Amino acid sequence: MILLKKIAAGLALFAVPVLSVAQTKLPANFHMTKLKNGLEILVIEDPSVPLATVEICVRNGSYTEDSAYNGLSHLYEHMFFKANKAIPSQEKFLERINELGISFNGTTSDERVNYFFTLSSKLLPEGLEFMNNAIRYPLFLEQEMKNENPVVDGEFQRAESSPTFVLIQQFNRNMWEIYTLVKMRLAYMM
Repeated sequence: MILLKKIAAGLALFAVPVLSVAQTKLPANFHMTKLKNGLEILVIEDPSVPLATVEICVRNGSYTEDSAYNGLSHLYEHMFFKANKAIPSQEKFLERINELGISFNGTTSDERVNYFFTLSSKLLPEGLEFMNNAIRYPLFLEQEMKNENPVVDGEFQRAESSPTFVLIQQFNRNMWEIYTLVKMRLAYMM
């Protein structure tokens, strides 16, 4: 009974804003479809802004990793922004980012990893090709992976030393008790 009260109290904190804006139909400028392969696509059009953001959200994260692969999702997030079949080196990758005027990042969570970038909407076809090559054809060069390991570890160390990290961990333990995730993703706050 105590657990149910905790869950109800926690959900109430998040449900009030969601319920107040819940919609049964997407706005006219939102277009959502699901491809035969399961890929879900959401397009939000805003012609008042000459930019396009492309994001891929993969339903995978630390929760799906066993101990032998702990941290792999986060390392893969970093490797996404490295050499691939079409762009064979980190230097060329960065050159292409500059050519396209791309602003990029990625994040790793318990149950998902996402990769995103923003560029001029006039360059959207080139941006989609860029994303396709990065997500489908990474090279995972050994030296690049060695270079990224301490970067990922450093992000984890910084996140773990944050008071917010401790607060979120304790909140989850209190909120979910025996159902809380026993795993802690690398770079919790990144």
